[in-house]
Parts: sequence; C-alpha cells; structure tokens
Amino acid sequence: MSSEIDDRLQHARAQAQQLHEKIEAAHHKSVEQMRADLSAASTKAHELSTSVRAMAEADRTGLKNKLHEAADSLKHAAETARTAADEKRGETKVHAQAALGKAREAVQKLSETIAAKRREAKAEKV
Repeated sequence: MSSEIDDRLQHARAQAQQLHEKIEAAHHKSVEQMRADLSAASTKAHELSTSVRAMAEADRTGLKNKLHEAADSLKHAAETARTAADEKRGETKVHAQAALGKAREAVQKLSETIAAKRREAKAEKV
C-alpha cells in the first residue's frame, strides 16, 4: 500500500472522528450554540466528503466502493447537520442525533477501508 494513500486515509479518518466528536459535543450546549456548531460541522463534513470522493476516484483497487460509501455518509452527515442547524428548537436535537450517526458511520467505513488496504498490502508481499 502506498504510504501516501495510507496517510491520506488516516488523516481522513482522524478528521471524521473529530467531526463526530464536534457533533456529539454540540448536544451539551444551548440550542443557539448547537446550531452554530452544527453549521460549522456541516461545512467540515461537506469538505471531507469531497476529499474522500476524490480519493475514491483516484483509487485503482477494489476499495473504490468503500470510499464512495464513506463519502456518501459524510455527505449525509453534512446535509443532516445543516438541517439541524436550520430547524426549530425541538427538531434540532433529533437531526443532530442523525448527523452524529452518519458521522459515526463514515468513521467506520474509513476504518474498514484502511483495514482492507492493509490486508491487500500484506497479500501483495506474500
């Protein structure tokens, strides 16, 4: 496995984990603060989705689909966080919880992709 690809995947996963933490932390704030944090999280998730999608397009292995799935989860997290930031008081937390789930899903998919790439690299060495 290319060290550059591994580094980019590790960085994307770390950013997705930070996104998850930011959305989770927003739950413990006032609605106004939560909305501001969710708006920022939405922007970050969208940027990360674009980056992961670019990695998927450049990928020449069988893991392209996993990267697309992670990018889709991040895109949905961005959309849901944006919706949560724009919702009425009662709906904000519901949508924030959905965004949290999508961010968690993206972290999982990126972790699975890293593990699969490592298995591929081991198989190539054998």
